[in-house]
Amino acid sequence: MADRPGRHLSLEAGERGVSDVVGFVLVFGLIISTVGVVYTTGLSGLQDARDAERLSNAEVAFGVLDSNADDVLHRGAPARTTEIKLSNARIGPGDPVTVTVSAGPNASVSREITPVVYSADDTDIVYVQGAVIRSQRSGAVMLQPSDVQTGERALFPIVDTHFPEETTIGGQTRALVRFRVPTPSDRSVRTLTTATNDTVTVTVQTPRTDPWQRHLDAYDNTTCDGDAANDTVTCEFSGVETAVVPVTTVHVRIA
Repeated sequence: MADRPGRHLSLEAGERGVSDVVGFVLVFGLIISTVGVVYTTGLSGLQDARDAERLSNAEVAFGVLDSNADDVLHRGAPARTTEIKLSNARIGPGDPVTVTVSAGPNASVSREITPVVYSADDTDIVYVQGAVIRSQRSGAVMLQPSDVQTGERALFPIVDTHFPEETTIGGQTRALVRFRVPTPSDRSVRTLTTATNDTVTVTVQTPRTDPWQRHLDAYDNTTCDGDAANDTVTCEFSGVETAVVPVTTVHVRIA
């Protein structure tokens, strides 16, 4: 029996409809897959770029913090305030660090100081003992050195940062870090005369031993021994007759 004309036209229209639906599904699936790939890789890239920029800005801010601290420590400024952008990071006091300068069994100065620590993900940027350190899981590096001067008359300053209120700030756009030396009695100078071997020993007890060992070991006539297991770096400076140890107690307030 011959096909009826109406039935033949109906099959062609149905085939075209199925083809349009299949085409739409394929195109829509391709669009969704492309958007998913771009979202996954692009978002990750944007986050990485944002995190790198955030840490770069924090390093610059801590460079300014270090300069402002020098104004308070060495230039007689009563106080200085530094603005630091947080962007979901946090800033506050860190674990104590002990610094000891010794010229013999009866001539030494020791202070337990509290660092200023900016923390974002697995990275810390630290102001401690007049230095700025960047610390990550892969290691730590000193970005700004401390103010040690060697020679027959050597200089070993101790920056005793102290938090009257141990405040940690996070979850906001910025923080203000204020350094202040309240009274003249918070500034003192000890002069240590070395024994017959003309050697001064500097010990830093800190969880970030590597950057301190590299920094102090770079001076002439210096031998350093790092003990990471006990969080200690001990350096001997030879050829020193007199060690001048300025000690400044700096009150730190974060708001």
